[in-house]
Amino acid sequence: MKKLFSVLVFIILGLAIWFFFIRSYDYEINFTTQTNRAHVYHQVVAIPSWDDSGKESVKITDTVLYNFIEQQIDKKDSPFILGWHFDKVSDTVTKIKVGVKSKEQSLKHRLKVILGKSTLIKEVKENLIAFRSKIKDDQDRFKIHINGIVESPAIHYLGMKVKSLRALKAGKMIEGNAILYPAIEDNNLVQNGKPFIKIRQWNALSDEMTYEFGFPVQQNDSITVANKDLFIADLPSYKALKATYYGNYSRSDEAWFALLQYAETNNIKVSKQPLEIFYDNPMQGGDDKKWKAEVFLPVIE
Repeated sequence: MKKLFSVLVFIILGLAIWFFFIRSYDYEINFTTQTNRAHVYHQVVAIPSWDDSGKESVKITDTVLYNFIEQQIDKKDSPFILGWHFDKVSDTVTKIKVGVKSKEQSLKHRLKVILGKSTLIKEVKENLIAFRSKIKDDQDRFKIHINGIVESPAIHYLGMKVKSLRALKAGKMIEGNAILYPAIEDNNLVQNGKPFIKIRQWNALSDEMTYEFGFPVQQNDSITVANKDLFIADLPSYKALKATYYGNYSRSDEAWFALLQYAETNNIKVSKQPLEIFYDNPMQGGDDKKWKAEVFLPVIE
């Protein structure tokens, strides 16, 4: 009997030491979302503040691209840390584990967790429920179909170079329209295809991109474009992993993430230099859920 009691005391003491001094977080929350890791990762990165007033700012202190984010929330009475872990279940399902840790009073807070008296954990749970609902709402705004490996179209085009964050892509395209449309007319060019962007460099961690925005035009070797910021060039055809996207063009890069996830799952080597071709004109309005784009991610052979 004494031996059994000693074993139980040893186990309880060991668990107490682990919980109060070794465990990484005060509390952990697990849930799944019906989307890929990159989508969830960027949604978390974009969180500006913890509360609706914007006073409780969120600072990112560590990241591992598409796998982990650590945030510090500057809550006035009790600043805390959230550790987001993203694990792929499938191409369209992600398991998320969120660790919560009080920044200044971790031992005291862990005791509150055991006693069920942590208001912080209750608040975090409520915010995560709202976050999961937001992810679901986002997923309902667009559709992506993976078509497989194809040959991308060859394009002769009038284009311009652009550098921006990925989130500003749609706005930069609107600005580009105001330059390219008049240039086609002024230079007696004939448009013969849909507008597109071709990514040349993309830092997935900082989301900074350099790309070309262009309009396909008929070949005419006798024409020289006067505007020094514009150029005529050729984009050759290449083997690519293709997706068809339906939705607002401000979110068409969601197809990039879907293609990257598909490529990883199927061991296809690809380059992060997608080509997007846009088949609808947002200036004409209409149901943006029906706007179509084709996305081609170069296959590395």
